[in-house]
Amino acid sequence: MNAQYLIIGSGKTATHFSRYFSLLGLSFTCWNRQDSITAFKAQLQHSTHIILAISDPAIEPFFNDNLQNYSGVSIHLSGSLNLPRVKACHPLMTFGATLYDLATYKSIPFVLDRNEDLAALLPGLPNSFYTIDAKQRALYHALCVVGGNFTTLLWSEMSKGFASIGLPAEIAKPYLKQVLENFLSVGVDSLTGPLARKDIQTVERNIEALSGSSSGLADIYTAFAKAYLPQAKPNSNLAKIRRRA
Repeated sequence: MNAQYLIIGSGKTATHFSRYFSLLGLSFTCWNRQDSITAFKAQLQHSTHIILAISDPAIEPFFNDNLQNYSGVSIHLSGSLNLPRVKACHPLMTFGATLYDLATYKSIPFVLDRNEDLAALLPGLPNSFYTIDAKQRALYHALCVVGGNFTTLLWSEMSKGFASIGLPAEIAKPYLKQVLENFLSVGVDSLTGPLARKDIQTVERNIEALSGSSSGLADIYTAFAKAYLPQAKPNSNLAKIRRRA
């Protein structure tokens, strides 16, 4: 029997999943809270797999209110939640306002709980998948936020800072693109600049230049310097950086 999906939600993730399923030719319907509960119940009767593409706080209440007696497969897309009756199936991807092509969707890896299989949870998807212990989901998701959300925020602060000194944000694009490509190619060995060189004087000047900003970048820079640079003699400039609040 072929899977019949019901995608719950109307946000970016639900929209991208609908697009992906359309490109794959999978059978699915969609429902969100703007639709009638009568329509939901009718769709539910014909669905083998429910995908809860809604916010984390809404997932468990929605399941408890509407899916307690559902006999099919219930799936959530959260990276951090552990729910006994809802299968975790996290797509390791960021979903923006622009829809992707089929190749991009197929390249998305999914992270499942140990002993789960993507073919059972999302039949018809050709994607790769990996499994982790459920107790590691919180750490896994925190690392995703650090790698994805934090870089976006830092690049945003760089753009704002450029604007404040009269530089267009667009001129940073080649630099940022190459930073990403270098990291994807060789990992942490791609690190350049004063931290890689352990150039303490330049690090100090950088922190001092940022200290007048209200963005908090001086503290962020200091935290990275303290984490990355090695221990030093108590009276050295490096030790002073490591002692900063």
